[in-house]
Amino acid sequence: MENIVWLGPTAWALLYCSDYYLTIACAHLYARQDKIKFEGSYELNPMFEAEIDALRRISPRFIAMLIVSTAALFVVGVITVPQTRSVYLFMLGALLMIQLTVHVRHLRNWLLFHHALRPGGMTGHLEYRRDVIFRASAFEILEFGVLYAFIYAFTPAGPFVLGGAFACGVLAISHYRLARARREARAR
Repeated sequence: MENIVWLGPTAWALLYCSDYYLTIACAHLYARQDKIKFEGSYELNPMFEAEIDALRRISPRFIAMLIVSTAALFVVGVITVPQTRSVYLFMLGALLMIQLTVHVRHLRNWLLFHHALRPGGMTGHLEYRRDVIFRASAFEILEFGVLYAFIYAFTPAGPFVLGGAFACGVLAISHYRLARARREARAR
């Protein structure tokens, strides 16, 4: 059972680190190209905007969040008993599946920015307002949430996948609210 308790936090820590460093890599590519531009920061998480904008490879805030979240996941894994194991699996699914969802976006951005840097790889110029970026993000994350909800409903996937659907729903609502706030601020 000890190996299983370490498996979730280890997977989380690896995905969380990969998320941060893929964000840095994509932000670096984004800054070098001129075909696709976003209003405001490249980073969508307000907590990490300054770190990503500065392309900080080492972020004390990121390291603190990594340690706290990994430790919390480990503690929950250790203290859950078989009767409440579904709570741990729900939490683990929420964390891992939202990370996997975000990784899809990173890989797409990496591909797009790479093509934007190649001569003839892209023509034209796109500029996205901040509220449009958040609305598109909310919609995309919600699509994954619906996919995970269907997998949960029609397979024996259990609380892990339900956690992923829940986390996607929460993030989609958060990005929708950020989009609405940004749009309302512009209207003033």
